[in-house]
Amino acid sequence: MPDSLREQLRKAGLATKKQAKAAEHEMRQRAKQARKQQAPDEAPSDAEVIAEEAAKARREKAARDKELNRRREEERIRREAEAQVRDWLTSHRIAHFKGSVAHHFADAGRVKQLEVTEEIHHALATGRLAVATLDGQYVVIPAAVAEKIIERAPEYVVLLNAPPSEGKREEYGDEFAVPDDLMW
Repeated sequence: MPDSLREQLRKAGLATKKQAKAAEHEMRQRAKQARKQQAPDEAPSDAEVIAEEAAKARREKAARDKELNRRREEERIRREAEAQVRDWLTSHRIAHFKGSVAHHFADAGRVKQLEVTEEIHHALATGRLAVATLDGQYVVIPAAVAEKIIERAPEYVVLLNAPPSEGKREEYGDEFAVPDDLMW
């Protein structure tokens, strides 16, 4: 089998092995550039497809990680708010509110009854005190604390009456005055 021209020149001593390799490398580079220039609209090579898929996978993973971090942050904030609300409820609740007067209020669509003292009943009716739930039990708390709790976790506050405004009392005058001892 006849040797290539390059091989014959090397054997004759006109070119070294190193020069032959350099010439082959240069030929391959020219052929590669010629292929790129000839067919720029051809389908991408396997390496390009793999690189695009890897980049897409990285973008999708980054989006999933971002969403997971957002959910974790929301959960952390929710737990902190709940812990703060529970702390407010335990530290500000009125310990001795039990009495002989029944105070009725709505909770989850049902009418509930809480036995309280007359002073507590009046304060609940006028909006100075509120009823909240803690571990399945009702607790009586000041209205200011209830308003703070509503900002953080409104599901804890069961009853918070609006304080009566003096303007309505003047509208009707004494003609339709509500007796102070009226209880429902």
